[in-house]
Amino acid sequence: MSQVAEPQRRRPAERPDEILDAALEEFGARGLAGARMSDIARRANVSKGTVYLYFDTKDDLFRSVVQRTIADAVATLNEAAVGATAEERIRGLLPSFWQLLRSKRFEIVYRLVYAELHNFPDLMRFYSTEIAGQVSSFIADLIRAGIENGEFRTADPDVTARMLMALCIKHATWMARPDLFPHASDRTEEQVRGDVAEFFFNAIRLQAGEPN
Repeated sequence: MSQVAEPQRRRPAERPDEILDAALEEFGARGLAGARMSDIARRANVSKGTVYLYFDTKDDLFRSVVQRTIADAVATLNEAAVGATAEERIRGLLPSFWQLLRSKRFEIVYRLVYAELHNFPDLMRFYSTEIAGQVSSFIADLIRAGIENGEFRTADPDVTARMLMALCIKHATWMARPDLFPHASDRTEEQVRGDVAEFFFNAIRLQAGEPN
């Protein structure tokens, strides 16, 4: 007689990520203010009490969503930033950074930031610190290395990193909504990303014979 297979049980170690995935979907569907812990639990297929075993409040859930997003981004950028020069390393990470910006996860977080986080000053400060404090610092360190070895003009590495991030974020946002931003619709994403890179490096690259 054949045996009926038992349903696969999820390991407890997997539950926090499943809850975070569900929270991201719920935040995207209902916004930060409208999302409820009970609905997040339902999406994650766990009890509401299980959610509270891992996260004390909805704000804690949002912080964890952002932290995971940024941790994944930094790890990805670190793997992609390879090359013999600072410019090569920055060029290497740009496709991965662009892919993050075009991901559903970032789209939801970015939308929440501009639509709702002004109502949650503590979470807004947290988001700004996480973004500026990790991804921007990672890129700033590469720019600093390029200045020190004579590749780039002397400039504030932190400011320069923010300029590159702003260019990427804005153009990735435009490419996500060509119906609203038709001025970029005649270019492929790879072409637009290349436009951003060339503009940026032409601005900071130290030319032959130019004093640093």
